[in-house]
Amino acid sequence: MMGFWKKPKAEQRETEAVCGVPRGRVLVVEDDRTTRELLSQLLSRAGYAVMAVADGSEALTEATRFSPQVIVLDLMLPSTEPGGGQFDGFGVLKWLNMRLARPIPAMVLTCRQDEPSRRLAASLGAGKYLTKPFKHQELLDAIQDLMSGANPPPTQSPSPDSH
Repeated sequence: MMGFWKKPKAEQRETEAVCGVPRGRVLVVEDDRTTRELLSQLLSRAGYAVMAVADGSEALTEATRFSPQVIVLDLMLPSTEPGGGQFDGFGVLKWLNMRLARPIPAMVLTCRQDEPSRRLAASLGAGKYLTKPFKHQELLDAIQDLMSGANPPPTQSPSPDSH
């Protein structure tokens, strides 16, 4: 029997913005339209101001124009650098750390589950790494952690090969 479903208190708290003011600004960088729209709706309902783009070039533009507090970033993006090379999520992370006075906390959301991708993303400053498919609450918690500074981007440590 279908009936009225009420959100649990914790979820209600997660989705309410304070006095109509956004909880923060999130830039979503995802090439898959369906996933991008899902993320935009989820984050908007959770009270965030959201800017969603489809490729690395747009991400760089919006990172400076929109001034997000957190970036949710897919790794496999179809953008081309001016020199003709691919500008994927790793390239966006690298650019964010090299070009901005204060790097924007970033979370990788990708289908890539291999350990080398995780390590590379962390070395380029990703504070969180979630794989698809993902749990909505896990995503919201990770964004909140990044916004509150609970999990700042890791500092680059020496590679195990250097010992």
